[in-house]
Amino acid sequence: ENLFSKPIDLDGDGNPEQIRLIFSDKDEIWNCRASLKVVSKNKSFSKYLGDWFYPDFTRLDILTIGQNIKPFIVVGSAGGAHSESRTVYSFNGNEITEVLSTFSDAPSITEVDLDNDGTKEIVCKMRNYDKDPIEDSYEVAYKWDGARFVKVK
Repeated sequence: ENLFSKPIDLDGDGNPEQIRLIFSDKDEIWNCRASLKVVSKNKSFSKYLGDWFYPDFTRLDILTIGQNIKPFIVVGSAGGAHSESRTVYSFNGNEITEVLSTFSDAPSITEVDLDNDGTKEIVCKMRNYDKDPIEDSYEVAYKWDGARFVKVK
C-alpha cells in the first residue's frame, strides 16, 4: 500500500485536514486501485477513485486559486510522455466532491488568472492532430463558479 500524505485546512475551520492518496497492491500488470482519504477532526472520509492508477505516475497536490476560495485536492497523473490528467476535489467538512476532471494531450495543465479578477483558471493545452499538433495547439480553460469548474474557453 503506497501512501502520499499532505496536511491543509480544506474546509476553512482553522483545523488542518490530513489528505492521503492510498494505493492497493499492484496486480500482474502493475495496475493499482486508488482511494482518496481525508481525516478531519478524528473523522475519516474516503472516495474510491478507481482502477488503472500507477503510483509512480500519480501525484497528490493542493490547489489554491484565490484568496477567498478554499483550497482543493488534486490528483494528477501522467499518461505516458504525451498526456496528463487532473481530477480536482473539494471537501466541505463532511464530503469529498469531484469538481473537475480534465486532461491535456500536450501535456500542460497550469493555473493562470486569465481575466485578472484575482482568481486563477485551470488551463489545459491541447494539440490539434488534424492540423499541425504543435503549431495549431489550443487551450481549454475552466473557471470556478462557486460550486464547480465550468469551461470558459
